[in-house]
Amino acid sequence: MLFGGFLWIALWGVLIYFIVKASTTTRDPQSMSRLEDTALEILRRRYAEGAITKDEFDELRRDLMDSAA
Repeated sequence: MLFGGFLWIALWGVLIYFIVKASTTTRDPQSMSRLEDTALEILRRRYAEGAITKDEFDELRRDLMDSAA
């Protein structure tokens, strides 16, 4: 009986933890800037590897900067 009550409390605690964690993650104001930084880093890496030309790099970088504004 006591173990069953503890189990329910633990389950509710885990559920509340994940709900709070999910809500704070999606509302993080820096998460979008981190995503843009990642996209810019990928673009820089592709340019460094020679996968895209300088003109393509400049055009894609401008697109990324315009979408960030």
